[in-house]
Amino acid sequence: MSRRLLSGASIVSFNDTAYESFGKTQSFNSPVCEKAAFQYGTTLNSLLTGPKSTKHRLRIGDTTAVFWTEKSTKVENVFADLIGSGSNALEEVQSEKERFTIERILKAIRDGGHFQDFGDELETPFYILGLAPNAARLSIRFFHRSTVQELLTKLHTHHQAMQIVQEFTLPRGKRHADPEFPAVWQILRETARVSDEIPPLLGGALTRSIIEGISYPEALLSAIIRRIHADREIHYIRVATIKAVLIRNHKKQIPIMLDSTKTDTAYRLGRLFAALEKTQEDALGSVNAGIRDRFYGSASATPASVFPRLLRTYQHHLGKISIGQKIRREQLIQEILEPIQDFPSQLNLRKQGLFAIGYYHQRKDLFTKKAVDVTTTENTESHD
Repeated sequence: MSRRLLSGASIVSFNDTAYESFGKTQSFNSPVCEKAAFQYGTTLNSLLTGPKSTKHRLRIGDTTAVFWTEKSTKVENVFADLIGSGSNALEEVQSEKERFTIERILKAIRDGGHFQDFGDELETPFYILGLAPNAARLSIRFFHRSTVQELLTKLHTHHQAMQIVQEFTLPRGKRHADPEFPAVWQILRETARVSDEIPPLLGGALTRSIIEGISYPEALLSAIIRRIHADREIHYIRVATIKAVLIRNHKKQIPIMLDSTKTDTAYRLGRLFAALEKTQEDALGSVNAGIRDRFYGSASATPASVFPRLLRTYQHHLGKISIGQKIRREQLIQEILEPIQDFPSQLNLRKQGLFAIGYYHQRKDLFTKKAVDVTTTENTESHD
């Protein structure tokens, strides 16, 4: 027995006697009246392929999410743009009216709790259903019911967990600033070398964790740590995702920007690695393979085997920078090392995540100060 959608896939089916029970066979295993089957089949086909399907359908990895509200709402009209494009929706959406709605919703998500502008919409029931192919059938990955207000609150909670310091200035060659609200696909993209390698269940699990406010899939953390080890790229979306997983899943207290009072050894070692790398850059300029390219993976996983060597090399680099830089860098290194008794032989995945956050925070702080100093100098010279 099967109940088929117009696409030919079955949403309910039995193809083996092993799935039968209590002497019931075929359709008697899960009886649904003909009227109900027709109604849900017709409705789902309309959401998937109807004339307004682009406003009710969203592809996330191998999962297709369809969503609707009991009455027309502004949030329903732009939800696909919000989840599918994040902050970029403000540039991609053509309709000025929709851009205005998206801007209002993003502001409400950022601020949290200030949803009064949406009036009666807030109590409107909101539904989202995640479907994925499974041989000749459809698997229901998740089904969630809430209100529009509850949905916006969950998106706010997700945004807060992901929030971390962004670029002070755009690096050379980078055309766009980091998205304040990364889209789901942008997060998933950081888990694999190419999109075909993204774990098939991860998209649906991530979406469900966002809209339900539950723990993020733990595979996010391990996948992003692996990618960092592979390409040594520690940037905004990756670190923001690591921060979100550690906060929600493991109850870690992680600041948005550098916290010089945080004594966690893994966090401090990440800061130390960033300071040592910056000293090498100041001393030697651009090199083909800096310490991040050569040592990041082992430094974050087995610190005791790497940091003594890096600190010896650091002494040579100090001799090639200016006296002022040398004094400031020595003060920073001593401040970082002060609470560290010894270098751990190993760091687990969670601590490697903290290492990455500490590294990112310290890099941002070092380059932010440099940018501020340069801007101040230029303004002073212009004024003179």
